[in-house]
Formats: sequence, structure tokens, C-alpha cells
Amino acid sequence: EGIRNLPEELLYKVFGKDAELLIDHAWGREDCRMEDIKNYKSRSRSVSFSQILPRDYRADEARIVLQEMVYNGCLELRRRHVVAARIGIYVAYSREVRPPAAAGVSMLEVTALPDIMLPYVFRMYDREVDPRYPVRRLGLSFEKVVDENCESYHLLTDWEALGRQKKREEVLGNLCERYGKNILLRGVQYVEGATQRERNRLIGGHRAGEVPKEEEV
Repeated sequence: EGIRNLPEELLYKVFGKDAELLIDHAWGREDCRMEDIKNYKSRSRSVSFSQILPRDYRADEARIVLQEMVYNGCLELRRRHVVAARIGIYVAYSREVRPPAAAGVSMLEVTALPDIMLPYVFRMYDREVDPRYPVRRLGLSFEKVVDENCESYHLLTDWEALGRQKKREEVLGNLCERYGKNILLRGVQYVEGATQRERNRLIGGHRAGEVPKEEEV
């Protein structure tokens, strides 16, 4: 109710264009209607990424690479102007010592922001992956993909933090689009075992004989 009593001009001054989301939630409005979702024709309903690790990785090392994949995947979603409502992981062990681990979860949010997706990914990874065995292949899928105009967040969302995240990711995306993905890197990409810096330099994103980094379903 407090939001509804504030001048919209003030909200836009503080939150920028993201104020529209806050105002719509306060008034119970939803710009993306069911008919919009049903009529949206996406080239694919999911976007997936996979990579074969250069050596056997410990579970904690593979977790770092999966984090990189989330950052890279969200960058691709934003480039396509789409968001996802569900995310899934796939982890294959070295020499197939045991069956792969796989899990998926529907998020409370429909988004392309990595800060929101990472907790879901980490919970699945920590729950499903057996740390006793080395990992050799990782997969990440963004599912139930829809147009970015259909993004949504729950009522307890920290809107100020959300606005900062969106602005940061927008700046990062613009820089990467103009100067290449290695122009501005996150701290995790300098950790031992991280692979994204090298992969950004590869032609087509994969080595000879490796499955393509990106697959569409």
C-alpha cells in the first residue's frame, strides 16, 4: 500500500525503468498476460550449454566451472532478450564410475539474472553431486524460456538490489557485445580451474572433437 501512495515520478527517479515492475506488483497488475505467453513463438523453449573439462575435476572445482556457465548462459539469455522460469544441471563423472547426476527446478522468478539463479544451481549441485568422485562433464539448461517482457519476481523481492543487478548486467552485456567477453571478468573466472577465459578465446567456443558449447532444443 505504501508504494501505491508514492508519486510514480519519484519511483522512476529512484529505480529507473525498473520502477514499472515495482508499481505493477503494488497494484496487482501483470503486463505479460497468459495470452501473451501462449502466443509467444520462441525459436526454442530451452537453451543449454555443456562442456568437457580438460582434466578430472574435484567436485568443488567443477562447482566453480558451473558457476561460470551460469554467468555465461545468463549473458546469452540477455543477448537474446529472453528469460527463463526453470533451470537444470547435468554432471557426469570421470570414466563413468557412477551414473551422472541430474536435477532441475522451477524458480519463483522468471529472470535472466545470475545472482538469482545461482542459489538454485548451487543447492541442486550440493544435493545431487557425490564429492567422492571426479567430474569430467557439465551441462546447464535454461528452460521454459519466454520473452524478456514476461520477467517476473515474487512479492518479497528486494527491488533496490534487483535494480542494481539489472544495471550491472546491462553494462556488462554491452561491454562484452562491443569488446568481447574477456573485456570484463568476474573474480571467479580467475580462480584455479576456471575455464571460461580460455573458452572465450576458442573458435566456436569448443575444441576440435568436443561437443558444441551451446545446444538448442
